[in-house]
Amino acid sequence: MRPPRLSHVAGYGVLRSFVEGLYGVRGVVLAGVLGAELFGLWSLVRIAQQYLAFASLGIPRGLEVEVSAASGRDGAPAREALAFGRSAVAYTLVVFGALSLLIAAAALLAPDTRMQLVLGGLALGLLAERLWFFVATFMRASGLLWRFAWYELAHATLHLLLAVALAAAFGLWGAFAGFLLAHLAGVALACRHVPLRPVWSRDHLGPLVRIGIPVSVSALLYTALVSVDRLMVGAFAGVEALGHYAFAVAVSGIGVVIGHVIRTVLFPHVFHLARRAGADASSDYLDQALLPFAWALPPVFCLAALALGPAIELILPSYAVAVPAARLFIFIGVVQGLAMVANLGVVASGRQRLLPWLTGGAFVANLLFSAGVLSLGLGLEILAATALLCRIGYAIALVLAARGITTGWREGRRMALRLGVPIVLCAALAVLLGHVFPEPDLREAGLVLGLYVLGIAPLVPGVLRSLRQARRPGSAGV
Repeated sequence: MRPPRLSHVAGYGVLRSFVEGLYGVRGVVLAGVLGAELFGLWSLVRIAQQYLAFASLGIPRGLEVEVSAASGRDGAPAREALAFGRSAVAYTLVVFGALSLLIAAAALLAPDTRMQLVLGGLALGLLAERLWFFVATFMRASGLLWRFAWYELAHATLHLLLAVALAAAFGLWGAFAGFLLAHLAGVALACRHVPLRPVWSRDHLGPLVRIGIPVSVSALLYTALVSVDRLMVGAFAGVEALGHYAFAVAVSGIGVVIGHVIRTVLFPHVFHLARRAGADASSDYLDQALLPFAWALPPVFCLAALALGPAIELILPSYAVAVPAARLFIFIGVVQGLAMVANLGVVASGRQRLLPWLTGGAFVANLLFSAGVLSLGLGLEILAATALLCRIGYAIALVLAARGITTGWREGRRMALRLGVPIVLCAALAVLLGHVFPEPDLREAGLVLGLYVLGIAPLVPGVLRSLRQARRPGSAGV
C-alpha cells in the first residue's frame, strides 16, 4: 500500500472542509431558526448520541484495523474484510435497534415536554447515525476514499436542506426528522459499496471487540472530556446559556475537520504499515504529519479568531456574548484534530490500553476546572481557556504514548513544546487583540493586522521547517 501524497490530503481536505462547512452552516442556521433554548436541547441530544456510541464497544475502530490490513492493493475489499463488515453491521442493528426502541418507550413516559423532545430526538436518530458511521468506516478503510467523499458531500447537503427546512416548518421535531432522513438517504446512496447484509459471527466480532473495547472506553471518556464543560454550563447557568456556549463550541468544527481529513487519509496506510513493518515505522510516519499540523494551522486560525467577532456581530448579533469563548474554541478545534491523529498512532502501535487512563485523567482535570470556574462565576471565556489547556495536555500525552513514552524526559519535553507552544501563543494573541479591539473600525483593523503579523513572526521559522520536513521523500505527505 503506497503512502498518500500531499495532493491526496489537500484534495480530500478541500472537499471535506466544504462538507464540514455545510454541517457548520446547518448548526448556525438551526441556532437562528430554533432560538437559544431549543438549540440547547438539540445540543443535549447530540451530546447524548455521542455517549451512547459507547454501546458499539469500539467495533468501528477494530473494523478500521482489520479492513485496512485485509484490503487489496486496488482498494477492493477482500473476502475477510467483507466478513468483518457483515458482523459489524449485525451488531449495530441488534444493539442500537434495541436501544432506540427502549428510548422511544421512555420518551412516551417522559413527564415533561423537554424530556420528551430530548428522548424522542435520540430515538429517531440513533440507529440511522450508527449505520451511516459504519458505511463511512468501511468505505474509508477499504481505500474507497474519493468515491466515499462524493457520497459524504451529498449526505451533508441533505442534512443542511432537510434539517433546516423541516425545523423552519415544524420546530425541533422537524430538525430531528431531517437528521433521520438525511442519514437514511446517505446509507441508501452508498449501500452497494458496503456489506449491509448482517451475519452474526463470534469469530469475526471477537477480534473487533478486542481491539475496540479499550478504544471505546477511551471514546466514552473523550466524549465526557469534550462535553463536560457544556454540561456544567447547563447545570450552573441554564439551557439558554448552554445554547450560547454550544454556539461557541460549533466554531471548533473547522479545526476538527482538518484533523479528521489527515486521519482519514492516513489511517489505512498507518495500520497497514504497523502490521507489516512494526509500530516504530508507523510512529515515525505519523510524527511527520503532526508537526506541520501543529505549526502551520494556529497562525491561520488566529486570523480567523480575530475576524470572528465582527462576523458574528453582523450575522447573528444575538450570539455576540459567545464571541470571547468562540475565539478560543477555534484553537480547541485544532487541538482536537491533533489528538485525533495522535490517537491513531496509539492504536496502530498496539498501546490502546493506555487510552482510557490518559483520557480519564484529562476528563477529571477538565471536570474540576469547569466546576471551579463556573462556581466562581468567572465566565464562559475562562471556561473555554481551561478547556483548551486540558486538551493540549491530552494531545501531548497521546503523542508520547504512541512512542511508548520511551523518548526520555528531555526529548519528551522538546516534543511537548513543539506541539503546544504555537497553539498557546496564537490563542493568547487572539484573546489579547480581541479584548483591546473588540469592534475594530477600518483604521483599527489595519492596526490589528499589523500587530497580528508581528505576533506570529517568531513562529514563521518553525512553520517553514515543519513544512520542509513534510515534503522530504518518504514523509507522510502532509
